[in-house]
Amino acid sequence: MLPAPYFGMLLDLTGSPYPHIFTVCGIFGALGLGCLPTIYRSFIRLGGNRNYIAPGLN
Repeated sequence: MLPAPYFGMLLDLTGSPYPHIFTVCGIFGALGLGCLPTIYRSFIRLGGNRNYIAPGLN
């Protein structure tokens, strides 16, 4: 949510937003995939599926 206004300003400044939309979405997708190994390692370190306990209903 934080980069959205800056991305909007970029689109306003360039005047041709469509190629930039795909570029920025690709960058955010790559960043998300880059974070995935770190999150997975933390999940496994904390016990993974074997130690997962679903939250109970009150």
